[in-house]
Amino acid sequence: MPDKGKEGTALTQDRNERAWTWVVALGLAMIVVGLLAVLNPVATGIVSGLFLSFIFLLGGGIALLVGFTDNGLSHRLVDIIFGLLSIAAGVLTAINPLIGAVTLAWIAGAMFVVSGVMEVVSAIRGGGHRGLLLFLGIVDVLIGLYFLFSSPELALVLLAILVGAGFAFRGISILMFGWMLRKNPSI
Repeated sequence: MPDKGKEGTALTQDRNERAWTWVVALGLAMIVVGLLAVLNPVATGIVSGLFLSFIFLLGGGIALLVGFTDNGLSHRLVDIIFGLLSIAAGVLTAINPLIGAVTLAWIAGAMFVVSGVMEVVSAIRGGGHRGLLLFLGIVDVLIGLYFLFSSPELALVLLAILVGAGFAFRGISILMFGWMLRKNPSI
């Protein structure tokens, strides 16, 4: 009778040796999705808007649930109002997802500006890598302002570039992990 411990170890090792192919395939798929997102900003905008709509609807539903089950009157009222507004935003975004996508791009612009200002303040206050921090802060502020003051069409293109770059860079890192896994299946 064969030793089950050795058989199990061999089976696990064989599975690990083949796992890298799936990891590499996932990385390649994410890179392709990233490229498609950049090449078709309208489709990326629609998908981003629909995703935002789903988030609004889910958050609104949860807020309503909390509002109708909470004991405190002031908390209930705030949760119910927030829930109704979130659901309204979700429905409006579902009806016209491109408007939601443009809004999302403008929110990303505001986040870049806030992040950039914080980096500039940190660089001025001192600390390590002051020059790099100041440079990155200025670049973030400029990118954010570009997003905020762009036309809706350009905002869609910028959002597509952000989404595409996110998928592509994540795909590249997964691809690199897959190649590392191929060389050392015990990772």
